Amino acid sequence: MRFFLPLMVLLFIIVGCRDSAGYREDELFLDYQVTGEEGADQVSVLVQFRERNSYGPTVELRQGAGIELDGNKLDFNKETRNGPIYIASRSLNEFKGSHQLIYTDSKGRKWRQDLFFSVFSLSGDSTLNRPIDSAGFVLTIRAEPAFNKIRVLLTDTSYAGKEIDKTLLVKRNQIHITKNDLKGLKSGPVQLELVAEKHHILERKGQANGALHVAYTLRREFQWKSPSDSSGRP
Repeated sequence: MRFFLPLMVLLFIIVGCRDSAGYREDELFLDYQVTGEEGADQVSVLVQFRERNSYGPTVELRQGAGIELDGNKLDFNKETRNGPIYIASRSLNEFKGSHQLIYTDSKGRKWRQDLFFSVFSLSGDSTLNRPIDSAGFVLTIRAEPAFNKIRVLLTDTSYAGKEIDKTLLVKRNQIHITKNDLKGLKSGPVQLELVAEKHHILERKGQANGALHVAYTLRREFQWKSPSDSSGRP
């Protein structure tokens, strides 16, 4: 009996340290992230392969397997904090439009994922150059094709640092940021972040075993005069 506990510990170590090559290829979760932002010259394409689902540990592909973007292999980095990752960087101006990601497993089976990357700009954002009061403001979104909704993040720079995160509908190419959207923010500088994003659940053999997230971001700053904060900033 005195050998029972050490033996159990040894078995736990062996199971816990299972080599990543022990995963089942048909159970991999393909995690695609495509991001760009205004003012940056490059679009980042990041791909990770996880066991079974989005919460599973990341793994390195087996020999003979690979991932390509428009026919070019992605670079591999296994020294990241988040585990093994496959990376590509492309010029923002050249990346607009349609692209293909093709994953090939070690048996030669292929899975193609199409994606479309689009950007947007603001028209009439000079309104942000003046202090914004309780009337709120309107921004005109220029995009081709048009977006149906925009994620809006608002963060004040007060000591407490409140953040508002909501998704607004784009109507006739405009988004309306109202008094209620700004409620709770302290008077003073407010960081505005606009994100056009799409998130798709990918399926193989009828099961959700992947996700594609595509996002493009704009950032601005404006001065907010909160009607409920006449005392100024803390």
